[in-house]
Amino acid sequence: MKRFNLALFRMRQGLTQTQMAQKLDISVSHYVGIENGFADPSYKVLCKFRDVFKDKHDDIFELFIKEKREGGKVE
Repeated sequence: MKRFNLALFRMRQGLTQTQMAQKLDISVSHYVGIENGFADPSYKVLCKFRDVFKDKHDDIFELFIKEKREGGKVE
C-alpha cells in the first residue's frame, strides 16, 4: 500500500526519491520500499527523518502510521 502522505510530503519539499534517500542516509531502494509500503522504516530512520525535517512536519509518525491504520486512505 503506497504511503501517499509520505510521497506528497516529499514532493512538497521538492525532493526526488533519490534525494530523500540521501537525506535519510538510506539506499534508494529501501526508501522506495518505505514510500510504497513494502517496507517499514526502522526507529533509526524515523528519528533521522524527524531530525532532518523537524521544522517541516511536527508528527513524522503520522506519515507512516495513519495510512497503515486506515488502510491507505488519503484525507
